[in-house]
Amino acid sequence: MLIRCGTSPLDNFNPSKMIVRNSIGNNIGNLVYQFSIFRALLKKDVSLVSDYYGVDRGYITSANSKKINKNYSAYICPMANSFRDNFIKKLNRFTELFKSLDIPIIIPGIGLSADLKSDGYENFSFDQDVINFVESITENGNIVGVRGNVTGNYLSNLGFTKKEFMVIGCPSMFTFGNHLKIKDFIIDENSKISLNSAPYGHLIEEIISKTMNDFSNYYFIPQTKSELKLCYLGKPSLKFKNHNYPTNMESDSYKNNRVKVPISVYTWIKFLKSVDLSFGARLHGNIMAAISGTPSIMIVKDARMKDVSEYHDLTRIYKEDLNELNSIQDIIDNVNFKSPLKNHEKLFKNYLKFWKKNNIKTVFDQDINVKRVYIDKFIEKIPYMPPVETISNLEKEEFNNRIKEYRSEKKDMEK
Repeated sequence: MLIRCGTSPLDNFNPSKMIVRNSIGNNIGNLVYQFSIFRALLKKDVSLVSDYYGVDRGYITSANSKKINKNYSAYICPMANSFRDNFIKKLNRFTELFKSLDIPIIIPGIGLSADLKSDGYENFSFDQDVINFVESITENGNIVGVRGNVTGNYLSNLGFTKKEFMVIGCPSMFTFGNHLKIKDFIIDENSKISLNSAPYGHLIEEIISKTMNDFSNYYFIPQTKSELKLCYLGKPSLKFKNHNYPTNMESDSYKNNRVKVPISVYTWIKFLKSVDLSFGARLHGNIMAAISGTPSIMIVKDARMKDVSEYHDLTRIYKEDLNELNSIQDIIDNVNFKSPLKNHEKLFKNYLKFWKKNNIKTVFDQDINVKRVYIDKFIEKIPYMPPVETISNLEKEEFNNRIKEYRSEKKDMEK
């Protein structure tokens, strides 16, 4: 089966290749839900072939449809908040391709991007584009999987029925199937804290910055391609200015080597298992903590985050809550870290129904409680690089090697 992703978990790209190829699709969070699909579907008699974002980049078009129909039994397209203005051109590329394919097209999770107050029952400039996209999938009898009830409401508002879409949550939450445990913890000044955010221009950055000051043993986990490049090469600085957000090598987090950027899900999980608490405003940054068994608190700032976090009952606060809460301890006192556990099995069974309705078999079909699956034996043997650290503590030779490696990858890409 062909699968939409920038890199397979069985690849082992170095940071330079990840940057030059943009294998993270601008955000390392994309690696997570793609990884979960590989883990659920790869079997001895099933291979998953990455499209390396070929449709997104315009390399795979309807002109390639005969080749795709001949070589693949299905096209699995995990997506994120793809119902948004700045993704519509790409969404239309998928629609055009899908209309030319004879094989099943499976969308295991797609969402609407909107304001936090949105319930999905409203109209957007891209409504017709979304209608065309969904119809290109459902006309062959396949069911679209959406990430939460907000997106479900949106498709209902456009006239689609429950025979055409299912609310299934985000596949990343089912990376380890029915197994989800969150450890207990006690926070003190020595606690190891993982922080994640983006420059949202809200109280969010202020409380993230305050947490950095309150806990010396913190690590900031940025998620964008530009931040990965800054961390790996030391430049260029981020374009925006925000004194509460790390934007260049003079920022304390970068200067003091308190930044880590994972480039594989495997090492990201390994790092988060060593952490006492994850806190911030990144959706998959905190989902990663949850599936790693680490307590996490998500700051929900928009409908995209609300959609997923409410469906999975992730431990969360809303950005407006920050007006009343002055510290991370205040927030800890007002959340339930075990809330994602309550309905996880029920949601996982519903997720498996989605695959069954689309006639796709998973490794969990015979036993929903299986722990070790087919792909694990391969992943465990891959020497993934640890999360990328800043250039702050590098010897000159190591820094020069990064520069050489990056230039080499760039030349190869230009050939």
